[in-house]
Amino acid sequence: MKSSLFITVFIIFATIGNVIGQIVGGLNDVDPAQYEPKAWQSVPEINTDNVGEYLWIPIEITKAQVQVVAGKKIVLEVLVGDSDCPRDRKLAVSDIPEICHVSNEGDRQLFQVDIWEKPWENFENITVTKIRDVKQGEVL
Repeated sequence: MKSSLFITVFIIFATIGNVIGQIVGGLNDVDPAQYEPKAWQSVPEINTDNVGEYLWIPIEITKAQVQVVAGKKIVLEVLVGDSDCPRDRKLAVSDIPEICHVSNEGDRQLFQVDIWEKPWENFENITVTKIRDVKQGEVL
């Protein structure tokens, strides 16, 4: 009797702990559309290793997650592609969405963009990692 009560209590606490762990401190899925400005803000970092002729720009955010840490960590999976803007053209990041447009024939890649924000310290760190190349017409 005592052992079955112990097992029941253990299962309840384990389940509650697992659910709470996913809510507080874990990555939570969010609406990708609300993080589109952050994807555009990461264009300079995404283009760091770009040796092509044209600037890579966001086409679509395929996944967005947020985690509350010492600040906020935003994790985006962003499909990027060649634009009609030459890579060596000097543009303000805020102007890129209005000036540059996606090329229908260019290369495409999937990147993970990690953004760590601490607004009270005026701190933001953007790290990008290429996940893979994406073929034209491939559905993600």
